[in-house]
Amino acid sequence: MKTQSIPASTFVEEQDNPLLEIFKHRYDFIYANHPQPGEKPIWFTEDRHPLSDRLIEQGSYLYGVRFGPTTSYALIDIDTDSAYHPKRDPLALNRIQSTLEKTMGIVTSVTCQSSYSQGLHLYLPLAQEFTSWELGIALTCVLENAGFSVSAGQLEVFPNARHFGSDGQLNLFNGHRLPCFKHGFCLLNDELEPIINGDEDTFIRHWKFTQVKNDLTPKKLKKVLKTAYRKTYRISSKAEKFLNDLKVEIEYGWTGAGQTNRLLGRIVMFYFVFGHVLGASEPLKGETLEKKVVEVARQLPGFEEFCNHQHELESRVSEWVSCIENSHYYHYGYDSIPKTDLDKTDKRAERNKQIETEARQRINGGVKKLLEESSLPSGITARHNALTAQGISSQTLYKHRDLWHPKHIQTVDAAQVQLDCNAEFCEGPSVRGAGAFTKSQSSLLSPIECDSFEHNNSSDQQNNNKTDLECNQPTNQASTPLTPEEKVQTIKDDIRKALAFEQRRRQNQQTTCNQSDTARIEHSYRARMEQWRDSGDPILSAEAKKWFEQNGET
Repeated sequence: MKTQSIPASTFVEEQDNPLLEIFKHRYDFIYANHPQPGEKPIWFTEDRHPLSDRLIEQGSYLYGVRFGPTTSYALIDIDTDSAYHPKRDPLALNRIQSTLEKTMGIVTSVTCQSSYSQGLHLYLPLAQEFTSWELGIALTCVLENAGFSVSAGQLEVFPNARHFGSDGQLNLFNGHRLPCFKHGFCLLNDELEPIINGDEDTFIRHWKFTQVKNDLTPKKLKKVLKTAYRKTYRISSKAEKFLNDLKVEIEYGWTGAGQTNRLLGRIVMFYFVFGHVLGASEPLKGETLEKKVVEVARQLPGFEEFCNHQHELESRVSEWVSCIENSHYYHYGYDSIPKTDLDKTDKRAERNKQIETEARQRINGGVKKLLEESSLPSGITARHNALTAQGISSQTLYKHRDLWHPKHIQTVDAAQVQLDCNAEFCEGPSVRGAGAFTKSQSSLLSPIECDSFEHNNSSDQQNNNKTDLECNQPTNQASTPLTPEEKVQTIKDDIRKALAFEQRRRQNQQTTCNQSDTARIEHSYRARMEQWRDSGDPILSAEAKKWFEQNGET
């Protein structure tokens, strides 16, 4: 069933105002409250009705318009902080005008101060109507080919080179501010000085004079498009969501301290993936990407107030650019792994292997430290917390459980250890007699009896080859005997050393076993991948090829 189309709403036209006749397209207009001195207006879009002449004349708000399917003018916007503003580059306007004259026949413009911020609007009146999107693409391309950066905050072109949205339709053109002589707008002469008594009538006279001099024709425009046309990308719904999510994170800028690292990462990702979609002539990378990110970061809200890394901004951005260029992200609309970047895949695999090795070394060091301090917990949670306290992340611990988990590394229970007097701590012969220190756990305190036993034996027995563990006394023990409490503490220290020794022995044994199991599993899996690669099955071969590439092999 077909629905009847509803005619678009209209408005009362003011016939005696020629300025309003210039800006004919009034749908999806933009508006903003009058800002306080020194502040920028916050613009909103109104798509429920067109902007009427009477609303503009009333002046309750600041208004702006977009472009329709065709247009008889264009506009170049240069912000006051732009690198191309005359106070920073006095020759930039001449270069812009010369570029437009040589390539498109646009020889002059109506130059105005857009507002109290002293930004510039260069109106380009044309003698006939042109397709808006073609004019936008042509202007953008010829300026970029001449070395200008067409971007927000630097140099903006209206109509802009718009792109496809997630629904497959082209987005709306960007809106630009209407000339308003009541709020800082004024005409400028060739020396960029305000024209005294410059009003709307003066603006119209300049407009008509410039319109006659600009000699852009459809033939010239098509010639420019053939040499400067760029690809327009259709963005999928998933890509559009990703793009908009990044925009949301970036556009609010800095709102507090500690946000620089995260925010720079988002900006780098945004322009690395979508830079060419948003207007760059080619995908951004290397120094071009770094310059773009630094430029955008400095213009975001809160940069001066909250960014504590302004002195090292370039180096921080360079690190992020290097990081993303070696990651799995890629330029939208291009192959994920171009043939020319296969060497980067090898470097990535090598880097991943290095990161894994370093992570395992950190875990081994942490476990070793706890063992040396005899403080390695036996429980899973307690052991996990003890290692995270040393700066090892939970994710890393989970990935390398074989190095610390109680299932693989058991602590030694004192009840399970038998002290061998012929081993590390008891190299001499055992003491003869009733007080000898035997291997049984029931006689751990028998060295206490050794003192009384020695006092009851001859001097030959006292001078016999005793060990520290048997009596643990100095040679002048007869003159300064240890108290029973000191003897007990000495024995406890010896037991603790023996437990630690046994603990390290079992740890080394378990680690060797784990490494052997891992090597055996890896060898078995590699053999399977080699069998798949040579099987002739396209699916198995592709899977095997992917595995070898991930491991840096061919």
